Amino acid sequence: MPKIVAKVLTQKVVDAIGPSPADVFLWDAEVRQLGIRVKPSGAASYFVQYRNADNRTRRYVFAKTTALSLKKARIDARALLSDVAQGLDPSAARKEERKADAMSDLADYFLNVYARERRLSKKYVSECKALLTHIILPRWGNLKVKAITHDDIRRLKIDMELKPVRANRCLALLSKMFSLAIEKGIRADNPVKGIERNVEAKRERFMSLVELERLMRVLANQEDQLQANGIRLLVLTGARIGELLSAEWAHFDLDDGIWTKPPSNTKQRRVHRAPLSSPALEILRRMKSESGGSPFLFPNKSNPMKPRESFRKFWLKVRMEAALGDVVLYTARHTYASHLLVVGVPLGVIGALLGHSQPSTTARYAHVGDIAGKAATEKMGDILEHIRGLIAAPTDGAL
Repeated sequence: MPKIVAKVLTQKVVDAIGPSPADVFLWDAEVRQLGIRVKPSGAASYFVQYRNADNRTRRYVFAKTTALSLKKARIDARALLSDVAQGLDPSAARKEERKADAMSDLADYFLNVYARERRLSKKYVSECKALLTHIILPRWGNLKVKAITHDDIRRLKIDMELKPVRANRCLALLSKMFSLAIEKGIRADNPVKGIERNVEAKRERFMSLVELERLMRVLANQEDQLQANGIRLLVLTGARIGELLSAEWAHFDLDDGIWTKPPSNTKQRRVHRAPLSSPALEILRRMKSESGGSPFLFPNKSNPMKPRESFRKFWLKVRMEAALGDVVLYTARHTYASHLLVVGVPLGVIGALLGHSQPSTTARYAHVGDIAGKAATEKMGDILEHIRGLIAAPTDGAL
Protein backbone atom coordinates (compact mmCIF):
# COMPACT_ATOMS: atom_id res chain seq x y z
CA MET A 1 0.00 0.00 0.00
CA PRO A 2 1.30 3.49 -0.77
CA LYS A 3 2.37 5.58 2.18
CA ILE A 4 0.78 9.03 2.34
CA VAL A 5 2.76 11.72 4.07
CA ALA A 6 1.40 15.17 4.86
CA LYS A 7 4.21 17.68 5.15
CA VAL A 8 5.04 21.18 4.10
CA LEU A 9 6.94 20.85 0.85
CA THR A 10 10.03 22.97 0.25
CA GLN A 11 12.60 22.78 -2.49
CA LYS A 12 15.01 21.28 0.07
CA VAL A 13 12.52 18.49 0.81
CA VAL A 14 12.04 17.84 -2.93
CA ASP A 15 15.80 17.69 -3.53
CA ALA A 16 16.21 15.17 -0.68
CA ILE A 17 13.74 12.67 -2.13
CA GLY A 18 15.28 9.21 -2.52
CA PRO A 19 14.39 5.49 -2.69
CA SER A 20 11.76 4.15 -0.30
CA PRO A 21 10.36 0.72 0.65
CA ALA A 22 7.02 1.54 -1.02
CA ASP A 23 5.26 4.23 -3.05
CA VAL A 24 5.07 7.50 -1.12
CA PHE A 25 2.70 10.42 -1.77
CA LEU A 26 3.74 13.84 -0.52
CA TRP A 27 1.17 16.65 -0.44
CA ASP A 28 1.83 20.35 -0.70
CA ALA A 29 0.38 22.65 1.96
CA GLU A 30 0.38 25.74 -0.28
CA VAL A 31 -1.41 24.23 -3.32
CA ARG A 32 -3.44 21.60 -1.55
CA GLN A 33 -4.26 19.50 -4.68
CA LEU A 34 -0.61 19.34 -5.70
CA GLY A 35 1.30 16.19 -4.76
CA ILE A 36 4.47 14.29 -5.44
CA ARG A 37 4.53 10.55 -6.04
CA VAL A 38 7.78 8.85 -5.05
CA LYS A 39 8.37 5.34 -6.39
CA PRO A 40 10.53 2.78 -4.54
CA SER A 41 13.28 3.48 -7.07
CA GLY A 42 13.35 7.11 -5.98
CA ALA A 43 11.83 8.46 -9.20
CA ALA A 44 9.40 11.24 -8.29
CA SER A 45 6.77 13.17 -10.26
CA TYR A 46 4.46 16.13 -9.65
CA PHE A 47 0.73 15.59 -10.06
CA VAL A 48 -2.57 17.33 -9.38
CA GLN A 49 -5.58 15.47 -8.04
CA TYR A 50 -9.08 16.69 -8.85
CA ARG A 51 -12.68 15.65 -9.56
CA ASN A 52 -13.93 15.83 -13.14
CA ALA A 53 -17.41 16.78 -14.39
CA ASP A 54 -18.64 13.26 -13.57
CA ASN A 55 -17.40 13.70 -9.98
CA ARG A 56 -14.72 11.05 -10.51
CA THR A 57 -11.30 11.47 -8.90
CA ARG A 58 -8.51 11.90 -11.41
CA ARG A 59 -4.76 12.22 -10.95
CA TYR A 60 -2.76 14.04 -13.64
CA VAL A 61 1.04 13.69 -13.66
CA PHE A 62 2.65 16.68 -15.39
CA ALA A 63 6.41 16.67 -14.67
CA LYS A 64 9.29 14.89 -12.99
CA THR A 65 10.69 16.61 -9.90
CA THR A 66 14.14 16.60 -11.50
CA ALA A 67 12.81 18.61 -14.45
CA LEU A 68 10.80 21.26 -12.60
CA SER A 69 11.34 23.33 -9.48
CA LEU A 70 8.70 23.30 -6.77
CA LYS A 71 7.98 26.98 -7.44
CA LYS A 72 7.30 26.34 -11.14
CA ALA A 73 5.32 23.17 -10.31
CA ARG A 74 2.98 25.25 -8.12
CA ILE A 75 2.42 27.71 -10.98
CA ASP A 76 1.65 24.88 -13.43
CA ALA A 77 -0.59 23.14 -10.89
CA ARG A 78 -2.67 26.30 -10.38
CA ALA A 79 -3.06 26.63 -14.18
CA LEU A 80 -4.22 23.03 -14.49
CA LEU A 81 -6.68 23.38 -11.62
CA SER A 82 -8.03 26.55 -13.22
CA ASP A 83 -8.72 24.52 -16.39
CA VAL A 84 -10.49 21.89 -14.29
CA ALA A 85 -12.66 24.60 -12.71
CA GLN A 86 -13.75 25.56 -16.25
CA GLY A 87 -14.87 22.00 -16.99
CA LEU A 88 -11.75 20.64 -18.65
CA ASP A 89 -10.34 17.20 -17.86
CA PRO A 90 -6.58 17.11 -18.59
CA SER A 91 -6.29 13.41 -17.73
CA ALA A 92 -9.01 12.44 -20.23
CA ALA A 93 -7.52 14.76 -22.86
CA ARG A 94 -4.14 13.06 -22.50
CA LYS A 95 -5.67 9.61 -22.86
CA GLU A 96 -7.54 10.72 -25.98
CA GLU A 97 -4.38 12.20 -27.45
CA ARG A 98 -2.41 9.01 -26.82
CA LYS A 99 -5.24 6.94 -28.23
CA ALA A 100 -5.66 8.71 -31.57
CA ASP A 101 -2.45 10.52 -32.33
CA ALA A 102 0.28 7.94 -32.96
CA MET A 103 1.08 6.48 -36.39
CA SER A 104 0.45 3.00 -34.94
CA ASP A 105 -3.08 4.08 -33.97
CA LEU A 106 -3.72 5.56 -37.40
CA ALA A 107 -2.54 2.30 -38.97
CA ASP A 108 -4.90 0.35 -36.72
CA TYR A 109 -7.78 2.64 -37.73
CA PHE A 110 -6.97 2.18 -41.42
CA LEU A 111 -6.81 -1.63 -41.24
CA ASN A 112 -9.65 -2.34 -38.80
CA VAL A 113 -12.14 0.48 -39.38
CA TYR A 114 -11.65 2.20 -42.73
CA ALA A 115 -10.84 -1.00 -44.66
CA ARG A 116 -13.93 -2.73 -43.28
CA GLU A 117 -16.23 0.24 -43.90
CA ARG A 118 -15.05 0.50 -47.51
CA ARG A 119 -14.99 -3.28 -47.94
CA LEU A 120 -11.48 -3.18 -49.36
CA SER A 121 -10.29 -6.47 -50.84
CA LYS A 122 -8.53 -8.92 -48.54
CA LYS A 123 -5.56 -9.00 -50.90
CA TYR A 124 -5.14 -5.21 -50.81
CA VAL A 125 -5.53 -5.05 -47.03
CA SER A 126 -2.99 -7.86 -46.66
CA GLU A 127 -0.52 -5.93 -48.84
CA CYS A 128 -1.08 -2.76 -46.79
CA LYS A 129 -0.59 -4.67 -43.56
CA ALA A 130 2.74 -6.02 -44.84
CA LEU A 131 3.92 -2.50 -45.76
CA LEU A 132 2.91 -1.19 -42.35
CA THR A 133 4.45 -4.09 -40.42
CA HIS A 134 7.78 -4.26 -42.22
CA ILE A 135 8.44 -0.70 -43.39
CA ILE A 136 6.26 2.10 -42.03
CA LEU A 137 5.62 1.24 -38.37
CA PRO A 138 9.18 0.14 -37.50
CA ARG A 139 10.24 3.58 -38.73
CA TRP A 140 7.48 5.82 -37.36
CA GLY A 141 5.08 3.71 -35.28
CA ASN A 142 5.69 5.58 -32.01
CA LEU A 143 5.70 9.04 -33.57
CA LYS A 144 2.73 11.37 -33.58
CA VAL A 145 0.89 11.60 -36.88
CA LYS A 146 1.40 15.36 -36.94
CA ALA A 147 5.15 14.94 -36.39
CA ILE A 148 5.77 13.29 -39.79
CA THR A 149 7.18 15.82 -42.26
CA HIS A 150 7.50 16.12 -46.02
CA ASP A 151 11.23 15.54 -45.58
CA ASP A 152 10.56 12.30 -43.66
CA ILE A 153 8.53 11.00 -46.60
CA ARG A 154 11.23 12.06 -49.07
CA ARG A 155 13.89 10.22 -47.05
CA LEU A 156 11.76 7.08 -46.98
CA LYS A 157 11.54 7.15 -50.76
CA ILE A 158 15.32 7.61 -51.05
CA ASP A 159 16.00 4.75 -48.63
CA MET A 160 13.83 2.49 -50.81
CA GLU A 161 15.49 3.43 -54.10
CA LEU A 162 16.39 -0.22 -54.77
CA LYS A 163 12.69 -1.15 -54.48
CA PRO A 164 10.96 1.60 -56.52
CA VAL A 165 7.63 -0.18 -57.00
CA ARG A 166 7.36 -1.06 -53.30
CA ALA A 167 8.26 2.55 -52.49
CA ASN A 168 5.36 3.71 -54.67
CA ARG A 169 2.98 1.41 -52.78
CA CYS A 170 4.21 2.88 -49.48
CA LEU A 171 3.68 6.43 -50.74
CA ALA A 172 0.15 5.61 -51.93
CA LEU A 173 -0.74 4.00 -48.60
CA LEU A 174 0.72 6.87 -46.58
CA SER A 175 -1.10 9.42 -48.71
CA LYS A 176 -4.41 7.68 -47.99
CA MET A 177 -3.63 7.42 -44.27
CA PHE A 178 -2.75 11.10 -43.98
CA SER A 179 -5.92 12.03 -45.87
CA LEU A 180 -7.83 10.10 -43.20
CA ALA A 181 -5.83 11.96 -40.52
CA ILE A 182 -6.96 15.26 -42.05
CA GLU A 183 -10.59 14.08 -42.00
CA LYS A 184 -10.21 13.13 -38.32
CA GLY A 185 -8.68 16.51 -37.47
CA ILE A 186 -5.34 15.01 -36.38
CA ARG A 187 -3.32 17.14 -38.81
CA ALA A 188 -4.02 19.86 -41.39
CA ASP A 189 -1.89 18.75 -44.35
CA ASN A 190 -0.73 15.69 -46.26
CA PRO A 191 3.10 15.42 -46.17
CA VAL A 192 3.08 13.00 -49.12
CA LYS A 193 1.75 15.71 -51.43
CA GLY A 194 4.42 16.80 -53.90
CA ILE A 195 6.53 13.63 -53.61
CA GLU A 196 6.91 12.24 -57.12
CA ARG A 197 6.31 8.53 -57.63
CA ASN A 198 8.97 6.32 -59.18
CA VAL A 199 8.46 5.48 -62.84
CA GLU A 200 6.98 2.01 -63.27
CA ALA A 201 7.03 -0.02 -66.45
CA LYS A 202 3.44 -1.02 -67.16
CA ARG A 203 2.79 -4.69 -67.85
CA GLU A 204 1.79 -5.02 -71.50
CA ARG A 205 1.58 -8.81 -71.50
CA PHE A 206 -1.51 -10.44 -72.97
CA MET A 207 -2.20 -13.94 -74.20
CA SER A 208 -1.98 -14.66 -77.90
CA LEU A 209 -4.65 -16.73 -79.67
CA VAL A 210 -2.27 -19.70 -79.60
CA GLU A 211 -1.81 -19.32 -75.82
CA LEU A 212 -5.56 -18.94 -75.33
CA GLU A 213 -6.15 -22.18 -77.24
CA ARG A 214 -3.62 -24.00 -75.04
CA LEU A 215 -5.26 -22.57 -71.93
CA MET A 216 -8.75 -23.65 -72.97
CA ARG A 217 -7.56 -27.19 -73.77
CA VAL A 218 -5.93 -27.48 -70.34
CA LEU A 219 -9.03 -26.10 -68.59
CA ALA A 220 -11.21 -28.68 -70.37
CA ASN A 221 -9.17 -31.48 -68.77
CA GLN A 222 -9.33 -30.19 -65.18
CA GLU A 223 -11.25 -32.09 -62.51
CA ASP A 224 -12.35 -28.85 -60.80
CA GLN A 225 -14.56 -27.36 -63.49
CA LEU A 226 -15.94 -24.69 -61.14
CA GLN A 227 -12.55 -22.99 -60.90
CA ALA A 228 -11.98 -23.69 -64.59
CA ASN A 229 -15.17 -21.74 -65.29
CA GLY A 230 -13.78 -18.92 -63.18
CA ILE A 231 -10.74 -18.65 -65.47
CA ARG A 232 -12.94 -18.86 -68.56
CA LEU A 233 -15.17 -16.06 -67.28
CA LEU A 234 -12.16 -13.83 -66.53
CA VAL A 235 -11.13 -14.16 -70.18
CA LEU A 236 -14.67 -13.72 -71.53
CA THR A 237 -15.64 -10.72 -69.38
CA GLY A 238 -12.40 -8.87 -68.62
CA ALA A 239 -13.59 -8.64 -65.00
CA ARG A 240 -11.24 -8.01 -62.11
CA ILE A 241 -10.58 -11.12 -60.05
CA GLY A 242 -12.15 -9.58 -56.94
CA GLU A 243 -15.31 -8.68 -58.87
CA LEU A 244 -15.77 -12.28 -59.99
CA LEU A 245 -14.98 -13.84 -56.61
CA SER A 246 -17.46 -11.57 -54.83
CA ALA A 247 -20.16 -11.94 -57.51
CA GLU A 248 -23.59 -13.20 -56.40
CA TRP A 249 -26.30 -14.77 -58.54
CA ALA A 250 -28.57 -11.86 -57.62
CA HIS A 251 -26.26 -9.58 -59.66
CA PHE A 252 -26.95 -11.44 -62.93
CA ASP A 253 -29.82 -11.17 -65.40
CA LEU A 254 -29.24 -14.31 -67.44
CA ASP A 255 -32.25 -13.56 -69.68
CA ASP A 256 -31.02 -10.16 -70.86
CA GLY A 257 -27.37 -11.06 -70.48
CA ILE A 258 -26.35 -8.32 -68.01
CA TRP A 259 -24.03 -8.47 -65.00
CA THR A 260 -24.80 -5.58 -62.63
CA LYS A 261 -21.84 -5.14 -60.31
CA PRO A 262 -22.76 -3.25 -57.10
CA PRO A 263 -20.57 -0.35 -55.88
CA SER A 264 -19.20 -2.48 -53.03
CA ASN A 265 -17.68 -4.90 -55.54
CA THR A 266 -16.11 -2.45 -58.00
CA LYS A 267 -12.83 -0.56 -57.78
CA GLN A 268 -14.46 2.73 -58.83
CA ARG A 269 -17.17 2.31 -56.12
CA ARG A 270 -20.10 2.75 -58.47
CA VAL A 271 -22.58 0.48 -60.25
CA HIS A 272 -21.18 -1.13 -63.39
CA ARG A 273 -23.52 -2.86 -65.87
CA ALA A 274 -21.52 -5.28 -68.02
CA PRO A 275 -23.05 -7.08 -71.02
CA LEU A 276 -22.32 -10.80 -71.30
CA SER A 277 -21.41 -12.74 -74.44
CA SER A 278 -23.22 -15.92 -75.50
CA PRO A 279 -20.33 -18.20 -74.38
CA ALA A 280 -20.23 -16.45 -70.97
CA LEU A 281 -24.00 -16.85 -70.58
CA GLU A 282 -23.77 -20.53 -71.49
CA ILE A 283 -21.18 -21.07 -68.75
CA LEU A 284 -23.20 -19.09 -66.18
CA ARG A 285 -26.45 -20.94 -66.90
CA ARG A 286 -24.68 -24.27 -66.48
CA MET A 287 -23.10 -23.07 -63.23
CA LYS A 288 -26.46 -21.81 -61.94
CA SER A 289 -28.08 -25.20 -62.45
CA GLU A 290 -25.29 -26.79 -60.37
CA SER A 291 -24.96 -24.03 -57.75
CA GLY A 292 -26.55 -25.93 -54.85
CA GLY A 293 -28.21 -22.89 -53.31
CA SER A 294 -25.20 -20.73 -52.46
CA PRO A 295 -25.71 -17.01 -53.21
CA PHE A 296 -22.16 -16.81 -54.61
CA LEU A 297 -20.94 -18.00 -58.00
CA PHE A 298 -17.79 -19.33 -56.35
CA PRO A 299 -18.69 -20.36 -52.78
CA ASN A 300 -16.15 -21.07 -50.08
CA LYS A 301 -15.61 -24.81 -49.66
CA SER A 302 -15.94 -24.75 -45.87
CA ASN A 303 -18.81 -22.26 -45.79
CA PRO A 304 -20.96 -21.92 -48.94
CA MET A 305 -22.51 -18.73 -47.53
CA LYS A 306 -19.16 -16.99 -48.02
CA PRO A 307 -17.27 -16.43 -51.29
CA ARG A 308 -14.09 -18.24 -52.32
CA GLU A 309 -11.00 -16.11 -51.65
CA SER A 310 -8.72 -17.07 -54.53
CA PHE A 311 -8.05 -19.15 -57.66
CA ARG A 312 -4.30 -18.90 -57.05
CA LYS A 313 -3.32 -22.54 -56.44
CA PHE A 314 -5.56 -23.75 -59.25
CA TRP A 315 -4.14 -21.12 -61.60
CA LEU A 316 -0.50 -21.98 -60.85
CA LYS A 317 -1.22 -25.60 -61.79
CA VAL A 318 -3.08 -24.63 -64.98
CA ARG A 319 -0.44 -22.08 -66.01
CA MET A 320 2.29 -24.69 -65.77
CA GLU A 321 0.33 -27.28 -67.76
CA ALA A 322 -0.50 -24.72 -70.46
CA ALA A 323 3.13 -23.47 -70.59
CA LEU A 324 2.04 -19.84 -70.16
CA GLY A 325 5.29 -18.63 -68.58
CA ASP A 326 4.91 -15.22 -66.94
CA VAL A 327 1.13 -14.97 -67.43
CA VAL A 328 -0.71 -14.02 -64.23
CA LEU A 329 -4.45 -14.14 -63.60
CA TYR A 330 -4.79 -10.40 -64.15
CA THR A 331 -3.39 -10.97 -67.66
CA ALA A 332 -6.86 -12.26 -68.58
CA ARG A 333 -8.17 -8.68 -68.23
CA HIS A 334 -5.38 -7.35 -70.48
CA THR A 335 -6.09 -10.15 -72.95
CA TYR A 336 -9.79 -9.29 -73.12
CA ALA A 337 -9.10 -5.61 -73.78
CA SER A 338 -6.21 -6.17 -76.18
CA HIS A 339 -8.02 -8.60 -78.48
CA LEU A 340 -11.07 -6.33 -78.62
CA LEU A 341 -8.80 -3.49 -79.69
CA VAL A 342 -7.13 -5.66 -82.35
CA VAL A 343 -10.50 -6.33 -84.02
CA GLY A 344 -11.31 -2.62 -84.05
CA VAL A 345 -13.42 -2.00 -80.94
CA PRO A 346 -12.89 1.69 -79.94
CA LEU A 347 -11.01 2.47 -76.71
CA GLY A 348 -14.07 4.24 -75.29
CA VAL A 349 -16.21 1.13 -75.67
CA ILE A 350 -13.50 -1.05 -74.15
CA GLY A 351 -13.22 1.35 -71.21
CA ALA A 352 -16.98 1.07 -70.60
CA LEU A 353 -16.81 -2.73 -70.73
CA LEU A 354 -13.94 -2.78 -68.24
CA GLY A 355 -15.64 -0.27 -65.94
CA HIS A 356 -12.92 2.37 -66.21
CA SER A 357 -13.90 5.77 -64.83
CA GLN A 358 -11.09 7.63 -66.63
CA PRO A 359 -10.23 7.39 -70.37
CA SER A 360 -6.54 7.60 -69.43
CA THR A 361 -6.85 4.21 -67.72
CA THR A 362 -8.01 2.54 -70.94
CA ALA A 363 -5.33 4.35 -72.92
CA ARG A 364 -2.72 1.94 -71.49
CA TYR A 365 -3.97 -0.59 -74.07
CA ALA A 366 -3.36 1.78 -76.98
CA HIS A 367 -0.03 0.08 -77.78
CA VAL A 368 -2.04 -2.90 -79.04
CA GLY A 369 -3.36 -0.58 -81.74
CA ASP A 370 0.00 -1.00 -83.45
CA ILE A 371 -0.97 -4.59 -84.20
CA ALA A 372 -4.34 -3.55 -85.62
CA GLY A 373 -2.69 -0.73 -87.57
CA LYS A 374 -0.12 -3.09 -89.08
CA ALA A 375 -2.89 -5.47 -90.15
CA ALA A 376 -4.87 -2.62 -91.72
CA THR A 377 -1.81 -1.38 -93.57
CA GLU A 378 -1.18 -4.84 -94.98
CA LYS A 379 -4.80 -4.98 -96.17
CA MET A 380 -4.33 -1.73 -98.05
CA GLY A 381 -1.17 -3.14 -99.57
CA ASP A 382 -3.13 -6.17 -100.76
CA ILE A 383 -5.79 -3.94 -102.31
CA LEU A 384 -3.23 -2.01 -104.32
CA GLU A 385 -1.06 -5.04 -105.20
CA HIS A 386 -2.14 -5.04 -108.83
CA ILE A 387 -1.16 -1.39 -109.33
CA ARG A 388 2.07 -1.51 -107.31
CA GLY A 389 4.00 -0.02 -110.20
CA LEU A 390 1.89 3.12 -110.10
CA ILE A 391 2.79 3.89 -106.48
CA ALA A 392 6.54 3.34 -106.88
CA ALA A 393 8.87 6.33 -106.64
CA PRO A 394 8.74 8.47 -109.81
CA THR A 395 11.70 8.44 -112.19
CA ASP A 396 14.00 11.48 -112.50
CA GLY A 397 12.17 14.34 -114.13
CA ALA A 398 8.73 12.81 -113.71
CA LEU A 399 6.06 15.12 -112.33
